[in-house]
Amino acid sequence: MSNPSIAIIGLEGSGKTVLMTVLAKKLSTSPTAGGYMDPIGTQTMKRVESTWAALQRGEWPLSTSPGEMFNLTWKMYIQRDAQQVEADVRLIDIAGQDTRMLFGGDDFRSETREHLKPLVEYISNASVVLFVLNIKDYIAETDEERRIDNQVVLKSALDQLSGSKNILLVFAQYDQYEAFVNENGGLDAFCKEYLPYIYNSYISTEKKVFGTARIPMLCISAVNDTQIKINEDGIACRIPVPNFSSRGLEELCRWIVEKVSVLYEKSLPAGQRLVHTADGIQYAFRWCPSGTFMMGSPSSEYGHDSGEKQHQVTLTKGFWMLETQVTQAMWKSVMGNNPSDRAGSNLPVVCVNWNDCQEFCRKLSSKIRMKISLPTEAQWEYACRAGTTGPYAGEIHSMGWCGYLLFGSIHPVGQKNPNAWGLYDMHGNVFEWCQDWEGDYPYDSVINPTGPNSGSKRILRGGCWFDLAVDCRSAYRFSNTVDSRYGHQGFRVMAYSE
Repeated sequence: MSNPSIAIIGLEGSGKTVLMTVLAKKLSTSPTAGGYMDPIGTQTMKRVESTWAALQRGEWPLSTSPGEMFNLTWKMYIQRDAQQVEADVRLIDIAGQDTRMLFGGDDFRSETREHLKPLVEYISNASVVLFVLNIKDYIAETDEERRIDNQVVLKSALDQLSGSKNILLVFAQYDQYEAFVNENGGLDAFCKEYLPYIYNSYISTEKKVFGTARIPMLCISAVNDTQIKINEDGIACRIPVPNFSSRGLEELCRWIVEKVSVLYEKSLPAGQRLVHTADGIQYAFRWCPSGTFMMGSPSSEYGHDSGEKQHQVTLTKGFWMLETQVTQAMWKSVMGNNPSDRAGSNLPVVCVNWNDCQEFCRKLSSKIRMKISLPTEAQWEYACRAGTTGPYAGEIHSMGWCGYLLFGSIHPVGQKNPNAWGLYDMHGNVFEWCQDWEGDYPYDSVINPTGPNSGSKRILRGGCWFDLAVDCRSAYRFSNTVDSRYGHQGFRVMAYSE
């Protein structure tokens, strides 16, 4: 995939240059919320350092000519699934008159002025947009026409961009106006009073009724500590205090990381392979994207049971499912023992109870820098089906070990065909523990179900080597007490970034 791109847009004097400098300086030395920034090229690094030095001297940076900051480039690096995801970051620093040119019409993409073309192209392709606002532009602007223009331009920009991009309204230099905002009922009330068109269209919670998502807001103080200085001409002004603190940067970074992570996950094809190595043992995972499916089985399906009541399930987050059942080699590497009643490094580990599996997950999490857990029952069936709707995820005897009651036993993992997402042995071989307590399915559609809050037994799925094929169906359910250990019960794990 191409790198996600982040556009930071603001009216002149909005504080976006200071915000960008502080972000670049602080996030390049101390990664925050899983992300850090890297100025690219000597020109960018020199600008960051010179602006930072000015702030430390108690000076605000000088104004820049339109487009000057746009020529500087940053990358934001985000750690995701033990991989590094890159996002390009650019400052759309255009003068007030250019902002009105850009967003004053019905479609900014039709803008043909040469000096705006690169900015138009970048904004068009940006997947994340931060609109940086300064409250003074709406409460302290003495030019009535200009104050109105500030709101009109922002409203027009949101109208043109909000349908296809992740947008955040960032109120910069908030420390200077926080008291005023609080005295007037808080940020929501301020927006309702001073930004009525934007409030009614994009901020009011009532707007959700009409199908428009609320655009989030965040208050930032890149320079949170200032002091009053009297100039030679007797005019008082605020200046930065050396070694100033910042407020809101972590929340901003967390929001960006979340949005870029979602874009990253959406770009992954189902079945994408991810391999971690710990203590010389490889753990291969397959990507299971977010989605909606019918869980359970129809009454017409051969082998259907009343406990398999069909219902719609939506999983809003994708996850990584271990490609195979946990092997004895994996278990011994993590736990230091092998409880199985039949030994073999590539055989699934068996004779483990639900609590044993929890301990394995806890220990493996610390080894591969991802959160490891048993899948929920819904996640397990979703992964097993891999987009299919029938009793099995393919031809059962080419995919699963089942029906070998008299002469069979557990088999090495990964010997049969995988399903469409690259997962082996989802049908048969050994039962697999799930996270959920046993319980009845709901009648209605559900989102991210996790089963009952309590119970006497935990769910197992997939069937085993001695079961008939009908008991190895995608929808087949089984359960046992959490302390049970049998030679036909194993497990596989799922992983996700914390």
